[in-house]
Amino acid sequence: MKESQIRDILIQNLHILNPNYKFLNKEAYLPSDIGTRSFIDILACDENGKYIVIELKKSNTTARQAIHELLKYLEALKENLALKTDEIELVVVSTEWDELLVPFSSFLSNVDLKTTGFQLLLEDDKIYANKINATAISQDRILSSIQMARYYSSSQSLKKGIKEHIKFFTKRDIENFVLIILKAPENYKEIMLESIRDFEIGMYGEIKTSNYDVFLNCEYMIYSANQLLSLEKYTNIYLKYYSNLDNEDSVNEILNNEVGLYDKMELFNDFILEQEPFPISDFSEIGTPAKYIKFKEDEGWEVVEIQKFGALSENQFLNNEQIEQEIKASGTTGERYISEIDVTNKASISRVKREISNCLSDNIVWRNHILEIIDSLTKEKQKIKRIRLSMYNPMNILYSIYLICSQPSGILYIPSYQIEVELDDESRLYVGYLDGNFKEEITISDILNKFWNSNISDFFMSLTWGGYFKNNLEVCEYIGLNYKTMLINMKGDVSEIFRYENYRFIEGECGNPIEDFCLKLFENTFLVPEIISFFDEHNIGNGLWRV
Repeated sequence: MKESQIRDILIQNLHILNPNYKFLNKEAYLPSDIGTRSFIDILACDENGKYIVIELKKSNTTARQAIHELLKYLEALKENLALKTDEIELVVVSTEWDELLVPFSSFLSNVDLKTTGFQLLLEDDKIYANKINATAISQDRILSSIQMARYYSSSQSLKKGIKEHIKFFTKRDIENFVLIILKAPENYKEIMLESIRDFEIGMYGEIKTSNYDVFLNCEYMIYSANQLLSLEKYTNIYLKYYSNLDNEDSVNEILNNEVGLYDKMELFNDFILEQEPFPISDFSEIGTPAKYIKFKEDEGWEVVEIQKFGALSENQFLNNEQIEQEIKASGTTGERYISEIDVTNKASISRVKREISNCLSDNIVWRNHILEIIDSLTKEKQKIKRIRLSMYNPMNILYSIYLICSQPSGILYIPSYQIEVELDDESRLYVGYLDGNFKEEITISDILNKFWNSNISDFFMSLTWGGYFKNNLEVCEYIGLNYKTMLINMKGDVSEIFRYENYRFIEGECGNPIEDFCLKLFENTFLVPEIISFFDEHNIGNGLWRV
């Protein structure tokens, strides 16, 4: 049957696509000033007055042209009928989808326009339509925050461990991963012995252990992380290797979870990595972006080598520094984020917005501030030379206050973000900070009762995996703190300061937000000392808490 015949049959049966579609024209001619001439297969409308562009293809050969045709029709319609983009819907109808599925899926993931696909089935004089589900396409590179640290006592066991790790990932169809080989500092054993002894004295009042764990004698560590996969790929891995009854409930729980897409991907990744057998090691522990920073900066582990696998190894511009930065500042962790922004590149803007929305999913104030700032900067893209965004967003204000006041480098634990902008004739610094005044009537017991039902065990248990608390914004407001943003505009020797209020920047003094916040902490004589005493009372050491 010819394509024109299929088209005419479909016109008589538009209801199989949508019962609200109303036929307007076929082979509708749309002239264009940009040098293209368009003939729309079927032009329809819906009950809301939106134009429906239906592109029909019969074979794989013609199906390849469908996406190009859609884009051409879209621009021609907007030009001829003075339409807005959201007043048009696109529909791709084809009897063959083998060649069309991947470009169609990519088109869906990269445009905001409502687009639907259908496969036509023709049987005798009857016609049917099945809606097409987009296939998984390649995700942006995101290294999972589900990471592992495995220790080795010698170079021989390390070599075996590297081979085991490669087998571990490839046997699970995970092709893109990194292995960071680290060497322990010379005094590592003494550091860990002191930590364990402090823990035992705090826990038991005496040193209980004479034979310490083997990891004290470990010289090397393999720190591993893999690139996140799409949900479809994770599902295929599950069906291929782990589809037994014992796992069905766990997988259904992930798929039905109300969390966002990235969180589901992380949950699925965690499920896959928890399946035995594991790589051989002398000792192992779960890794996180925060732990990697601790290994490097606090314990003094040094990177010997970073091995890249899969597509990561093919990227000649992906250097070791960038890999470490992505492991430490992943946009999926909700805590740290660092990125350059190219406002002349739509893909860069889209990626950063997506990652910020995910990273700040539970901090709506800073999320909205940063997204508004990025939107405003895109309007000045011709003048901008460079933009760099860095953010530290720990979502447990009580623990942050404790660390700020109790650690020698406490200032590093203050929640903040900075957007550095270099323009032709000036520079700007957008700063996110905490401000407000502590409510004197609030006690630590009030906070624990309101947000943790007075369950101290639950509160400290959360600290073992970073302390992230999704209702942290409400806790801040409850004790009198607010997330804010300011702008410092520098031109030559002249600086102007603006505060962000009611979706605009208003000129006015803001002082030094970091110093001001520290001053408020140290001048507070009620809640802050109580928070410090609360943590000190339960702190055993070595990252463990007495409950």
